[in-house]
This record gives sequence, C-alpha cells and structure tokens, in this order.
Amino acid sequence: MRKVLVTMLALAALALVVSMVMAEDEAEVKAAVTETPWLAPEACHFCKPLTETEGLLENATYENYPIANGIVSVTTVKEGFLKPYREASAKMDALWQAYDPTKEYQLCGMCQAWMDAWDETVKFESVKTKHGSVGITTSDNPETVAKLHEIAKRTNLEMDKVMKMEHEGHEHHEGHEH
Repeated sequence: MRKVLVTMLALAALALVVSMVMAEDEAEVKAAVTETPWLAPEACHFCKPLTETEGLLENATYENYPIANGIVSVTTVKEGFLKPYREASAKMDALWQAYDPTKEYQLCGMCQAWMDAWDETVKFESVKTKHGSVGITTSDNPETVAKLHEIAKRTNLEMDKVMKMEHEGHEHHEGHEH
C-alpha cells in the first residue's frame, strides 16, 4: 500500500504542477498549492502513527457508513496486526487530545475535513472490537451531519481507488494464484 500511496502522492504532485501551469491567476495558483491529498498518512500529523508498523495499512480496511445523524466508521485489521493497530490508535488519540488550534499542522485532506466538520455539536465514541474498532460520530446540527456524510463518501471513494490501484498493481501469472 505504501507504493500505492507514494504513487498517489506523485500523481497528485503532477496534477498540482499541471493545474498551476493552467491557472489563470495568482489566487488559482495559491489554491492549487494548498490542495493536499485526501489520504496521505506518511505526511499527516495525525495519521502518521499508522505508518510506523510495516504492513499495518496494507492489512487493514476502513469503511464508513452514513447514518441519520452522522457516520459509523469500521476499521478491521488482519490477524497479527491488532496490537500495532491499537498502539497506533492510542498515539493518534493522544495527538488529537494535544491538538493546539494556535499551531499549524501538516494534515491530509481527510483529517483537514474532520477538523473543518468538528464543532461543539459533534459527539464521538469508539468501541474496540475483536478485529479493530467501530467509531460512531454524530451531531444534531444538519450542516455538520452533511459534512460528516461527505467525509464518509469521499473516504470510501478514495479507499476504493487505493484498493483498485493495489489490485491492478499485482501481476497475474498463469498458473499462480494471488
């Protein structure tokens, strides 16, 4: 998955250069420069702990489901990766708890969207499961719920792209199963 993420980052950089060349004015260039990839765990302050264990990202699935007042996020990790996942999750929780709004952080697009959606109406609960965790994020503010739904939709789309690229990246040889 790291190869896929590096490839995605390279493609994003290429798209950035092309968009800058095609930009009509300085404001468009500035907007293009500030655009970050939706999924960029290696570069994201909050996601980075997920990259500290070799193979963790490749051996986990992350699914999001819109519900009436928010989203349910389900993370499942394969056997042998539960302990590193729990450790990474604890580190990520500590980073979120230590968040200081007066400081600047390098964030992936997904984490930035979470920051933009989070308001005083958001309630979050995480439940550990045998194979990962379930996060329940809700709000009684319809505008916030709409933002949460967009996060779920975009994250699912981006994860689907990563999985498709991974699948296409595997060579299939006659007589060999993958």
